[in-house]
Amino acid sequence: MIVSAVFGKSYSDYGQSRGNAVSAIDIGKPGRRCGSKQRDTLESSAQGRFYNYYNNYGCGADPGELGDSLRYRYSHTIGYTSAWFFQASGEVLQKTRGEKEGYDGTDIVNAYGFAYAERYGEIEERYGDSGEQWFDIDGTPLTKDKEMEYLDRAYESAVAFQVSSARVMAGLRQVSQIPQKSLEELEGIFYRSRDKYTDLCREGSLTGMPVLFHRFSFGRSDLLALLV
Repeated sequence: MIVSAVFGKSYSDYGQSRGNAVSAIDIGKPGRRCGSKQRDTLESSAQGRFYNYYNNYGCGADPGELGDSLRYRYSHTIGYTSAWFFQASGEVLQKTRGEKEGYDGTDIVNAYGFAYAERYGEIEERYGDSGEQWFDIDGTPLTKDKEMEYLDRAYESAVAFQVSSARVMAGLRQVSQIPQKSLEELEGIFYRSRDKYTDLCREGSLTGMPVLFHRFSFGRSDLLALLV
């Protein structure tokens, strides 16, 4: 079974038909049967590999039940890679570049907040009243709190990357040493973007309005120009 990346998340063939998301995961080879264990491997173009062992499926298991169980797990597996958030925000920036022939630091900040809110909304919807079970990349049950933690970590890592990039670009352009306060302000701008778009997502869940991309200003910083 092939899992292909779509806007920072992926869909298995079976999952697509049911509308269930399976996020992009670092995976490698097709599965094979090992004795009484079924070794299943999801695949993507990403490097690395991931094996999911399903125990208690003896050789005498009913093929139909076995197939249904495996398809359910495939279509209900959510994984987060180090690249998915950059892919998601990058897709937003590509659309922005097409609309106005380029983008700037303000667009990057808004793309980050928008991408976060998109996944936040997906998580809220996923753990609604459906009662369906979702699985982590290692095959263990996934919870809403755990997935929110993954989302926050991904955002924190992406923001840290942008702040570090601004520091590096300042050095390359021989800008005078950047005060720590300026770096903290840039970081704060990204987190204000996250909070704003998350609030819009929550409001949209009540009004039925989708979250749209904007060019909000979350503060002034000369470092924004160094992000492009």
